[in-house]
Amino acid sequence: MPRPKSPAHNRLVARAGLLILAAAAASGSALASAQAPLCEPSLQVRIALDSLDSESFARMPTGPRREAQAKRIRELLEEHPGDLFLYRSLQWKNTVKTGWREEFLGEYRRLTEERPGDPRFAYLYGRALQIAGDPKAVDQFRRAGEMDASFPWAHLGLADYYSGGPGKDPARLRKEVKRFWDLCPDTLEPYRMTGEGGTPRFSREAASRLRAILERRFDREAVEYYPILWSMEFKIHPSTEHDAVRKLIRQDLARIGSLVPADEKERYLTLREGCQMTGDLEGEKRAEKEFLDRFGYSDEALDIVMERWESDHPAPENRKSPEGREHLRTYYRDSAKWVKRWPKYPFPWLCRLEAAEELDDLPDKEVLVVVDGFLKAWREDPSTLSDTVPLEFIAARVYLRRGVRLDRVPSLIEEPLRKKEEEVKEEAASGEEERRWKESLLEYSRWTGWPLLVEAYLKLGRPPDAEKVVSRMEEALREKESKNQVPSPAPDGSGKEEQNRRLSPEEGEENHQVEQAWHRAETYYGKGRLAEAEKHGADAWACYRAGLLALPAGVGGNMGETREKIESDARRLWKSLGGTEEGWKVALERGPGEEQPAVKSIASGWQDRSTPLPRFDLLDLAGRRWTQADLLGKITFINVWATWCGPCRGELPQLQKLHEKLRGWPGVQLLTFNVDGNPGLVGPFLTRSGYTFPALLLADEYVERIMTPLSIPRNWIVDREGRLIREQTGFDAKGEAWVENALSEIEKASGATR
Repeated sequence: MPRPKSPAHNRLVARAGLLILAAAAASGSALASAQAPLCEPSLQVRIALDSLDSESFARMPTGPRREAQAKRIRELLEEHPGDLFLYRSLQWKNTVKTGWREEFLGEYRRLTEERPGDPRFAYLYGRALQIAGDPKAVDQFRRAGEMDASFPWAHLGLADYYSGGPGKDPARLRKEVKRFWDLCPDTLEPYRMTGEGGTPRFSREAASRLRAILERRFDREAVEYYPILWSMEFKIHPSTEHDAVRKLIRQDLARIGSLVPADEKERYLTLREGCQMTGDLEGEKRAEKEFLDRFGYSDEALDIVMERWESDHPAPENRKSPEGREHLRTYYRDSAKWVKRWPKYPFPWLCRLEAAEELDDLPDKEVLVVVDGFLKAWREDPSTLSDTVPLEFIAARVYLRRGVRLDRVPSLIEEPLRKKEEEVKEEAASGEEERRWKESLLEYSRWTGWPLLVEAYLKLGRPPDAEKVVSRMEEALREKESKNQVPSPAPDGSGKEEQNRRLSPEEGEENHQVEQAWHRAETYYGKGRLAEAEKHGADAWACYRAGLLALPAGVGGNMGETREKIESDARRLWKSLGGTEEGWKVALERGPGEEQPAVKSIASGWQDRSTPLPRFDLLDLAGRRWTQADLLGKITFINVWATWCGPCRGELPQLQKLHEKLRGWPGVQLLTFNVDGNPGLVGPFLTRSGYTFPALLLADEYVERIMTPLSIPRNWIVDREGRLIREQTGFDAKGEAWVENALSEIEKASGATR
């Protein structure tokens, strides 16, 4: 006797049936025949794919979950050999492990060779190449289309290729999306990229098509596409009509709330996002609570909890103040709940570890439990966190700071650096931009890790090993100086040099000198520590002095931390040698030839530029149109930001203070360029935060014409001729000092005084 199906299975069957019936009704025909374009998975495959999101999978951390899902998909492929949609789902699951690229590409190259006339596998190989960052993906997509003109996914592969990166081409994207529409008018996937189509007419057509599809459907996949639709509708309507868009969104939210089953995760996530766009804070919190009550085990729940905590606990301006320390203690205390709720997820452990690192009064035993918990979760699931520098370095810093487990520090530095070196080698076959990015991360990681290694070896009583690391630092410094590695514009043959602009030679030279100053200071510090260990006090002092001269007082970030540690050791040594405070000041005076070219820009955080800003035509939230002409005759302070950018959110309170101080200052104005993809999020965010500065919407494409890749927050000072003359990148929390620094720069540019 057959075993009865579970309620979950019955829901999956019903959901998939609704989807296919909706597609059939939309096309005015029965279910697709064997000759119809391959637009949607079969009912059986749809049910199987939906089952990959079941609770048994969702309770796993990301890496193990993707591995388990990949295993299940391979089992399903034995039942449905060659199924395109199973293979498409499998592809992203196979990129979890380190060194995945060669095996991953080899599999799809082999499948293509085994089925030389099958467009499905030419497309899948192209998609694999695209996932791996190889621009040769476009050749496979074209090849798939040549094999069968009615194969729709070749067009979607090309559209995806033309949607961004080096291949970005809005005109070709529009052409390929329209070809896909002709073949599969009711398939939702192309709408994920139609926002890059580049023309208002195309955007209006895409939004109209998508709304027509969604009004006929209420299955899970359709619910996921409502935020994409709303973003499109905000973009195609001027800001003065955004209230009308929000009225339409509220109608959609009511429909979703009444028609979508309560056991669907996407129901609550879409309701939450819609409430954010309409400014309904109570509705947003209600959707969050309902989601957490039902799906509190999920990684989406972790994201919600963290976002809500940060919203409810704004960080004080000064982390070292009593308020800052109390904020840190609260963060550490609440992180205990997060690791208990998600014990196998690395991110809650990372939050707890970062707080523990700064709380010196915690017992060693307690902190080591946190370190062990993080390292275990991180090593079991390294796919969930991106690391500018290896996260193992945090554990190394904790051990060094507390003088425990020092023998473990070298492997915590060397092994991750070796992995990053392997990643750079893997990128040799991919795009130039990706390779450069990986190389820059490797260099940054080395210069963060090498000083930790020097300290570890000295504390372990192994000066010869410390000396070897210092020698590596000196060699790297000489090598870069000899190559004079300065980023420069790199034409890519597409004729779009302005769009793909990198740093100018002058800007690249300045950034190069800033980096070199930091590296030079770290090298001198390492040599000084080594000299002290060998009882050569005078030599050590000379090295410390050289390190301090490389980095001026007032620097922030990593350079500020480097200067603080050098100054601390230099003062200690100076006093032990019998030096006085007066002598200290004299000793640090710069002699002829000791001025570093980048000193001023490092200290202020501002760098010289000389770049005419391209023309622009943008609307602000009030509906006012701003153009290049509005910059002429005034000094303009411009901030580039987004609601999703954490450092931006940290900087905006200071920007609001600057805006208030500049009111009534003749000949000076403050603007902000918002680069959110969805302009509908901006108004509610500013209103909720109490910010009143002007926000020019949809500035992302404009900003990307000036700098590629996009990095924010960023501040510009523009002169009366519309030329960018000073630039500040990133935000180093300094409270009122940030405002005073900005005012000082504006004064210099305007020639006026407050």
